[in-house]
Amino acid sequence: MPIRPALLTLALPALILGAQGSAAKPIPWRFPDLKDWQRTEPTKRFGPENLYEFIDGASDSFLAFAFQELRVAEYTRADKASVMVEAYRHPSSLLAFGIYSQEKPSSGEFGHFGTQGYLAPPILNFYIGDTYFKLSAYGLGEASAGTLQSFARKLEEACPGDRSLPKQLAFFPAQGKVPNSERYQLENVMGYECLRSAFTADYLVAGQSFQLLLLEGDVDAMISTLSRDLKQPRPDPKAGRCTLQDPNQGALTLAWKGKSLGIVVHLPEARLREDYLSKLMTSIP
Repeated sequence: MPIRPALLTLALPALILGAQGSAAKPIPWRFPDLKDWQRTEPTKRFGPENLYEFIDGASDSFLAFAFQELRVAEYTRADKASVMVEAYRHPSSLLAFGIYSQEKPSSGEFGHFGTQGYLAPPILNFYIGDTYFKLSAYGLGEASAGTLQSFARKLEEACPGDRSLPKQLAFFPAQGKVPNSERYQLENVMGYECLRSAFTADYLVAGQSFQLLLLEGDVDAMISTLSRDLKQPRPDPKAGRCTLQDPNQGALTLAWKGKSLGIVVHLPEARLREDYLSKLMTSIP
């Protein structure tokens, strides 16, 4: 029998979001009708308490982003082909982007599906506003790509919501950034409990692969705890820059101002670390 996700998984998003984490409001849209396709009724519904029944083993990831509700609709055709549509709702577009970004591939056929999405037949995943859509085709063979895109367009028309990516992603330097590599991680960033709420992007510059991170929150507490965890002297808060040594990830160069903390990791060359951190921090208002 599947084990219910630990209540601890629910704690962090509840603390961060407060009232936002309450029960989902009725969805402001309906699953669309498509020619030649019959939608089975009623649609299935799952909440935080029983999401594991539908995606056992993956529910913790969704709960970490304050998942509220899943609606599942199945469409069938006379030739036995079918398409399943899963609509995962979260309290905000940022959290919907977060879970979508954790599941998206590092490379693929990204397109203008909703705010952002990708096609990898027989699946097509995208998000709009506070909803993360996952589409799966069965029995369609080579026709699955076109059919999935038709379903995605209909869902786009039916679903209102903010079509813009998180504003923080615009702060990342464009030069060398791997397309569509941006992600949002809510907790346990780089394996550290003290690092939370991080936007990340992958880079490839002069043959060197590295990652740039932007975290928001209590910067002084994050730096103090990180330096303590690494058993290194606490940096001077007024310095605005420091480099800490991680035994597994090498040099972590940090820069901060206000409630923003930038980190560059997996980049041995100090000059490039400073260059990209400066570009990131300068772009932050």
